[in-house]
Amino acid sequence: MKLAGEECIELPDEVLDAAAGGYINYDSMNDWWTVVRDTDGEELDWYYDREDAKAAARRVGVSPGEISDYRLDELRRNWC
Repeated sequence: MKLAGEECIELPDEVLDAAAGGYINYDSMNDWWTVVRDTDGEELDWYYDREDAKAAARRVGVSPGEISDYRLDELRRNWC
């Protein structure tokens, strides 16, 4: 990332999203999408629409990449 900036190389959105950290997750129990931090799995916000969650993730500097319930639980267990 630093080299790309120094060399004025434009990176695709997918690369920037991956570097941003964080995820979105579908919470089927509550029927909504959550935006979560990748460091501890903390929910930052929730939305009923997937696209709204992705847009919100980008606004707060979090990747809109999806994480499964299993991986999210694993992330939260490893952080504690």
